[in-house]
Amino acid sequence: PMTRFLKRVERFGRVAAVAPNRYYMPEAIGRLAELARDLAADAPFTAMTYKDVSGIGRNLTIEVLEHLDAMRITRRVGDALPCFSAQYARLPCLRR
Repeated sequence: PMTRFLKRVERFGRVAAVAPNRYYMPEAIGRLAELARDLAADAPFTAMTYKDVSGIGRNLTIEVLEHLDAMRITRRVGDALPCFSAQYARLPCLRR
């Protein structure tokens, strides 16, 4: 019941499905993307670094980073180094 409601709300852009059972408000996704941008300012970062800085669990970290990859906000380099693509800094949620 709740999942069906969230999927309907997602169609209107009010939430974003990060995983089949995890939904975030767009503002939260923006903050998570900003964190990726800040971490990648100097060099690519690992999922473990993102987990430690964000304070979210390991499984959720992977789901969030995969979602950011799908949005083309991050891009995996090699096996474990997602890095922020500066061309997406123009997104409203990522402007400073």
